[in-house]
Amino acid sequence: MLISSQAVLLCEYNGDAIFHTCEEKIRHNEPLTAEETMKLILVPLMHSRFDRQTMIEKTIEIAKNLLNVLPIQEVTKRTGLTIAEVADLAKEMDK
Repeated sequence: MLISSQAVLLCEYNGDAIFHTCEEKIRHNEPLTAEETMKLILVPLMHSRFDRQTMIEKTIEIAKNLLNVLPIQEVTKRTGLTIAEVADLAKEMDK
C-alpha cells in the first residue's frame, strides 16, 4: 500500500467565499457535507479580508445562532466546534 500526501496552502483558498457558502446553507437549514464542515473549521487559516480572530468569532456566532434551533450535537456537526465548546456557548447565552 502506498500513501502519499500533498502540501496545501490554505492562504490560496478564498475563506470569505467558503464562509459565505456555509453560512447560507446553515441559514436555510441545509446540512453541511463533511468537506464543507472541514472547510468551515479551516476558514480562519485561509485568505480573507478579515483577520483570523474575526473569522473565528464569525464561526462562533453561527454556532450561537444555531443553538436557538438545534441540539448541541447538531451544532457541533455544522460548525466544527467541539461539544464542550458548544456547551460553553450555551451556558454563556443562558446568563
